[in-house]
Amino acid sequence: MTNRVDVILESECSAADLTAVAEVFKAAGISAEVRAAYVRESAGDLPWIILVGLPLWAGGVFLGAALQGAGDEAGRAGWRALMRLVRDLYEARKASRAPEGTVSLGISDPLLEIPLPPDLPDVAYRHLCEIEEPRAMLSGILMWDNKSQAWTDARAAKYRCDYPPDCYDWATQGRVHQSTGTSFVRREFCDVHAAAADTGDPQAWA
Repeated sequence: MTNRVDVILESECSAADLTAVAEVFKAAGISAEVRAAYVRESAGDLPWIILVGLPLWAGGVFLGAALQGAGDEAGRAGWRALMRLVRDLYEARKASRAPEGTVSLGISDPLLEIPLPPDLPDVAYRHLCEIEEPRAMLSGILMWDNKSQAWTDARAAKYRCDYPPDCYDWATQGRVHQSTGTSFVRREFCDVHAAAADTGDPQAWA
């Protein structure tokens, strides 16, 4: 892997936190720039953050770096490398003064965040590494759903389609429309009506 992974921690973390996280990536064979750059404001103690930034969904490349020096068996199960890396990151933050937070993958293209909580099951890692093009077109957050045993949009099956007068299908995609020179309207549609909005159907914004 030639490019460095951009890893962002909360701005208030300690130098020891930065070092502990950097050591995890070093041990995994991943070149990483670890920075305390996630700025938050709160009167109370906020959970820590580890956001692993990827320019695009290059899961194979990312995991390939984590598997440097690994045997063929590990190479055939790249999801295990990601799982070990994430668990090591949680272990590295145990000494942090902040409450336990979440390790997440942040992808720039498409813009997407994938939280990887500490209790994420093995099957979730395996399925994640099988996704060719991850999408969360409603929320921008892809989360593991234990009930369906699948990665789903964080807002999936929570809101009905906004197409008037009445569409009772679940919304699956968000769209933004410029209603005036300075005003914008966001609506969430099912796949059929999202396509209609894309083709200029005026009813979608009526």
